[in-house]
Amino acid sequence: MEIEKKNEKKIFNKMKAVILLMLVFTALFVIIYRYGEMINLNYDITSMNNELREKTALNSSLYAELDRACNINDIRITAETKLDMNKPRPDQHVYIDLNLNDEYASQEKEDFYSKIQVLFDKVKYTVENVIDIFMGSKKD
Repeated sequence: MEIEKKNEKKIFNKMKAVILLMLVFTALFVIIYRYGEMINLNYDITSMNNELREKTALNSSLYAELDRACNINDIRITAETKLDMNKPRPDQHVYIDLNLNDEYASQEKEDFYSKIQVLFDKVKYTVENVIDIFMGSKKD
């Protein structure tokens, strides 16, 4: 009987050791797997950053090419030939007087300042009332 109990304890201890060893290996496997996933994600981020850099350079070169392609003479020729546009006649010219007075009285600006003044007065009145309430309660 004692031999059987000792054998059972040995088997139980061996089973505990095997289970503990399996848990350690499982934890190590999960850690290594997650580390590998982080490396893959880092690689993806690097490749996307490189792709973004390439697309930005391409976009800049396309804008530069567009600036070179837009010439006022080309626009005039296209307007005259393809769109059948003509220069305006002298009676179609509209002139705008740019010598305006710099001072401009805006009703909206005045309304804004009057609303601010009303709001300030309300806040001032409320603060005075609160002070009177506390000062009155101290007198009693």
